Amino acid sequence: MSPDKPTLSIKLHNHTNVITLCPSTDNVRVSGQVELNLPTKQSVKFIKIKMKNAEEIVKYAKRDEKMFMHEVVTFKQNESLDQGLHKYDFDFHVSKSQPCFAAGDVAAYIEAKVEFDEILAHPLIANMFIILVGSPSDSQQISLEHIHQDFVEDVGSFEVSFKSKHLTTQGFIDIGLYLPSAAPGLEIKGVKVKFEQHTVIQNKDKVISTPPVDKEVLLLEGSRDSTLIRANSEQDAITGHWILQLPSNDNIKPTTMEFSHGRIQRKHYLEFNIMFKKDTLRLAAVRVPLTITQRTLSTAAQVPSDYGQYSNPIPTKRFWELPHSHLFSHCPADTTEDDLKSAAVGNAIGAPQGLSLSALRK
Repeated sequence: MSPDKPTLSIKLHNHTNVITLCPSTDNVRVSGQVELNLPTKQSVKFIKIKMKNAEEIVKYAKRDEKMFMHEVVTFKQNESLDQGLHKYDFDFHVSKSQPCFAAGDVAAYIEAKVEFDEILAHPLIANMFIILVGSPSDSQQISLEHIHQDFVEDVGSFEVSFKSKHLTTQGFIDIGLYLPSAAPGLEIKGVKVKFEQHTVIQNKDKVISTPPVDKEVLLLEGSRDSTLIRANSEQDAITGHWILQLPSNDNIKPTTMEFSHGRIQRKHYLEFNIMFKKDTLRLAAVRVPLTITQRTLSTAAQVPSDYGQYSNPIPTKRFWELPHSHLFSHCPADTTEDDLKSAAVGNAIGAPQGLSLSALRK
């Protein structure tokens, strides 16, 4: 049955509109079909299908947009089309060097446009949002666990760690602290965990701007006038455990992969600070790099609900292909905060949080 007016839609052959770029894959294919349904015979000037990926930088209230991808396919120029359904295939190839999606900075989309050869006719346009994401490894999995060991005078071995099954913007992370050789009488006065986003804007490998570092305190306990915990003997080890939430998409963007050639480059770090006292008050600090990926579905908050095609909406699950089916794989926006926390840190959610004394590890 023909519609009352012309309709235009985009259907992807890819299983999702989240396109993952990997280190050893030069490009990724994005293919599909545009469907034009005409209620009557009509004359068409042209049918164009475009794929664009644009990066926008706003500096001193001025917009600077750069088009990293602009591919166009044109069909049916100045032809008359019969009533009914007409289908047009498209096939684009996205280079791994393309900048990946970052809300407010980078966006990719496919646009189909039909221009009719009639004076009063309006063009028919359909858009589909394409989410480009970068994976630091070909397996499309990232390091979800990290242990960093250092040595601090009077504190001895200083070990910090983090782990998560959902290391994305707004995901939860399990933070660990371990001091196996704390000197008797050592007092921990305060603990702070800070998240940092370092941004560099460059053009052809030349740095043109370095915005201030974005910082967010994830944990702050104690003060110089308090004592959180004290090691009483050489057999005491000090252990810390906290479950913290990373900043949201409103405050941070995903980590830039090394193979991305976008002008905006971002790196992320967790900084651990411990204020302690043995004879004098001192501060120990360790900074650990980490890779943050895109919490895909949170993009729904950045674009209108009717943006794109209902037949292929923003996907309903995370883009990472998680290694085990019991791991979290559904859209965080559809779950409670407790569900997201439990999925990210597993059994750790029930463990006591804070500092405690424990026996030395064997």
